[in-house]
Amino acid sequence: MVFQAYAGRLRIEKTIGFLNRAAPDKILGVSTSTELILAFALPLSIFLLAFVVGCFEKRAVRQFESAQLGELPGYLNAMIASAIANGFRICDSGHHTKHKEKMWGALVLSPDRKILAVIGDGTISGLRSRWTVLMSRLKDGSFFFTCDQAGSAELDPMTKRQILMKADFNEMFTKHSARLAEGIVPLDFPEKSNWTTMDEVYRARVDRIVTMGLARYVDADRQMYCYSPWGSFRATILHGLGQVIRPSSFVRHYKRQPG
Repeated sequence: MVFQAYAGRLRIEKTIGFLNRAAPDKILGVSTSTELILAFALPLSIFLLAFVVGCFEKRAVRQFESAQLGELPGYLNAMIASAIANGFRICDSGHHTKHKEKMWGALVLSPDRKILAVIGDGTISGLRSRWTVLMSRLKDGSFFFTCDQAGSAELDPMTKRQILMKADFNEMFTKHSARLAEGIVPLDFPEKSNWTTMDEVYRARVDRIVTMGLARYVDADRQMYCYSPWGSFRATILHGLGQVIRPSSFVRHYKRQPG
C-alpha cells in the first residue's frame, strides 16, 4: 500500500511538472481538453465492452476435456515438474472445453488429497494465458483457492481466494498449506480424482451465483451459463476499477512467471 501510494504520488507530481513546462493549451500537438476526454473515454469504453461481453458470453462449467498431453509448453512443464517434486501426482489432463487445443491443462492431487490443483497454459484470443489454481473444499461447502493470477472477480461468497501473482508452485503450495494449518479443515478429494471432480467444485460455485441472481444457465443440462447484468457489472466494471485502484499483489505484476 505504501509503495502504491508513493508511486501514485510520484506519477501525479511528474505529470504536474510536465504540464507546467508545456504550453497551457497544447501538449504534443494535442489540446489538454482532448487528452482529458481520451483519458476518460478509452478506459470507459473498455469497461463498457467488457460489461456487454460479460452479459452474453457463454461460460462452461466444465473447464477441460480429458486428452493426452503432447509437447508441454514451458509454464505447464515447469509447474507440473514442481508439483511432482512436492509429492503431487497427475490425475487427469486435457484441452480446454471452449478453447480446445489452444489451451492445455493438467489436474494434480496432493499426497494427503487435501489439495487439488489445475494448471493451464495456452492462448485465448491470441493472448498468452498461463495460470494455476490450488483448491481445497471445506466441511461447510465453501472453498479456499490459491491463484497465481487475479483473473475475474470472485462472485461466490463461499469461495475465498488468496492471490500470489506469478508465484511458482513451491510458493503457492507452501502458502496454501500454511492457511490450511491456521485451522481450516479441508475434506479429502477422491483418490481417483479427474476433471469431473473439479466440475463438482465449479458447479457448486455457479449454482450459488445463479441462486443469487448473478448468473443464469443457458442450457437444460446446466453446462453453460452467462452472467446477469448485475453479475457482469460486478465481474467486469467493479472488479476492473478495483484492479486499477488497488491491483492485487501490485509489485508482483512485474515478476517473471515460471517456464
